[in-house]
Amino acid sequence: MNFGEPIQINQYLNEAAPNWTQDIDPMGTSKPQWLVPAVNDLATKMMTNINDAAAANALTLCATALLASRQRALSRDSLVNQIDCYLSLLKQVPYSKTCTLPDASAEELVAHAESLDKFVIESDTLGDIISLDRHQSILMTYYRNNIIHLFALPSLIAQMLIRQHKLSLEQIQYNVRKLYPFLKKELFLSIEESELESVVDSIVIELTRQELVIVEQGVVSMNQSNTQTLMLLGRTISETLQRYAISLNLLASYPELGKRDLEQKSQDIAQRLGRLHSINAPEFFDKGVFAALFSTLKEQGYLDIDGNCDIAATENLASLLYGLLYPEVRLTIQESVHQSEPLLEDASDEPEGA
Repeated sequence: MNFGEPIQINQYLNEAAPNWTQDIDPMGTSKPQWLVPAVNDLATKMMTNINDAAAANALTLCATALLASRQRALSRDSLVNQIDCYLSLLKQVPYSKTCTLPDASAEELVAHAESLDKFVIESDTLGDIISLDRHQSILMTYYRNNIIHLFALPSLIAQMLIRQHKLSLEQIQYNVRKLYPFLKKELFLSIEESELESVVDSIVIELTRQELVIVEQGVVSMNQSNTQTLMLLGRTISETLQRYAISLNLLASYPELGKRDLEQKSQDIAQRLGRLHSINAPEFFDKGVFAALFSTLKEQGYLDIDGNCDIAATENLASLLYGLLYPEVRLTIQESVHQSEPLLEDASDEPEGA
């Protein structure tokens, strides 16, 4: 640790808890009230700064593209086109000042990724197909997750348009504002909510420049002649939205559900969804991710301090999320939520607000 670090921490504590030196128990038998909030806030700041400094490279970009494909496979041309889309987005709408991008072209990045011997490469009369086997698919989620936050907002907007085909720019802005707090908390995004409108406008302009969407009189629609790139971009965030949809629809159906039950049943449905739809990402079933979602639901007023649910607001958000899912995934979640009903009769005695 260099000399400057403790000084910076002291300055932080002086602002967050001015009397922090007086509240420390020399015997260590009790914790001051400011300790947990301060540690959590520092941890969030640290993770956010780490994400701001993300470095996109050949492997992370190719992993992101291939994992967005349902079969974990793309033709070489499609993979190059997708990487080119990613690079253009990151250059034209920079995520942060400290994020770094490769200087190489999309073609050079794909060639470099191939040389790392992580992919299965097969050839037919139409050219090369680049794919991931099951084992590599799981490993590649690590590389994708290192940069998934860079594409959270572009992917969300793309998914809206893939599922709805056309939306007014005003509706896109509204949807992003509703969902952003959840993405911000989970992915440690640094964009402030006051900046969202400007960022969304910039993303739409860039998607238009790439001819992935068409904007006419304030209405944004997908370009039907160029859908694959937009579809793959949208699928980058789709698994995250699926997890949100599981919890929100459980809560909308059973508003009396307590924290522990909501987390457990969300995890159970996520595991079923993963088996039925070949989702291998370890974080998809992580109970801790659902715990963070529960915390955001409280922060955003969907649950009050006692755990009571704002049913109208919850149903509205659940409906929004359902509209962003593919029909087969939506059906699985609906069936699973319905089948959870008998299990709720033996619900935990845990207090609602726990």
